[in-house]
Amino acid sequence: MDDFYRAKRKDNGQWVYGGLIKTLDGYFMYPDEAKVIEAEQIVTDEKMGEEYHIKGHLLETVEVLPETVDRCLGFDDVKGNILFENDFILCKGTYYTNPSVDAGWEFSYIAFVQYIEKISLLPEMFDGNNHRINIYDVAFNFEIIGNAHEDREKVNGIMEKAKKLYMEKMEKEIAYKIGLLEQRVDKIRE
Repeated sequence: MDDFYRAKRKDNGQWVYGGLIKTLDGYFMYPDEAKVIEAEQIVTDEKMGEEYHIKGHLLETVEVLPETVDRCLGFDDVKGNILFENDFILCKGTYYTNPSVDAGWEFSYIAFVQYIEKISLLPEMFDGNNHRINIYDVAFNFEIIGNAHEDREKVNGIMEKAKKLYMEKMEKEIAYKIGLLEQRVDKIRE
């Protein structure tokens, strides 16, 4: 999937999916449904006074906005949607202080997917601490909820939801730790 991309067309802003070609004139994509066209051109060599018929094939391409080009990362979300870099994903996690002792508790968070140095996919959590997680940790348990190229209002809504989920996680974590502390104090008093 390293050579499969998505981008918005320059002429109408619609998403197109396929291969990417970078040229001096811009970025172009050949969509999955691209047509191959037979072409013929007559070239005249004026010095020799001869004409040459050149036959070949052209691949249909569309020009795309370079800032919207995203690489496919080879994972599908729980609904079967293909994951691309610059997607926002909703993930589920479990918090444990000591997995051998307690069952922990579940929480949700939103991550922003970035492709870093062709080595691994590291979604960046919105937790204020800039934690990074590897996509393999959530590979079968995430849902794509948008991407960075959406309109500003939708992206702001996703960011607000990310903040809310983070605050809920922090409240649960604080309550959980206070509960553990209370248990320790009760044991000491006994």
